[in-house]
Amino acid sequence: MVAIRARVLVLLIGLPAALVGQPQQPQSDVTRSDQIRFLLEASGGIQKIDAMVDQVVATMRATCPDAPDDVLKAHAARLKDEVLAGAIRLYEKYYSAEDIAALFEFFRSPLYRRIEAARPELNRETVAAGHELGIREGKEILEDLKKRGCKPGKAKSEPGS
Repeated sequence: MVAIRARVLVLLIGLPAALVGQPQQPQSDVTRSDQIRFLLEASGGIQKIDAMVDQVVATMRATCPDAPDDVLKAHAARLKDEVLAGAIRLYEKYYSAEDIAALFEFFRSPLYRRIEAARPELNRETVAAGHELGIREGKEILEDLKKRGCKPGKAKSEPGS
């Protein structure tokens, strides 16, 4: 984690124009991998990688409570580096340099900040609406099936089982 954050910090120091005022495409002397790291930082991707690895480490700690902290930290750092490297390879495969620049600008935009601010409540309301719809539609479908002569009960077993 420290290695990733240190690299990101070094990269950010090299791109002051991208961090002040309107987001700008990283300078041309920055590698494509560096641009993708900036994108992942701006989009919250690195924080998601950190959270995922922290969950893995917590699971390992619960599985082996006497595991030395330094060993778990070393595995966490290695895993974070590997996940980040894999993400960078995928972004390089699927997105052009122009795509990365456009995504970087979007993730630094006020629109993206509004989207992210609304996401938790939007997700909560979407799940609640889906639950309500499922209950309502389930009842309606069951009533229709009953009218057609279907009787609720155990599911029929598959032929040959």
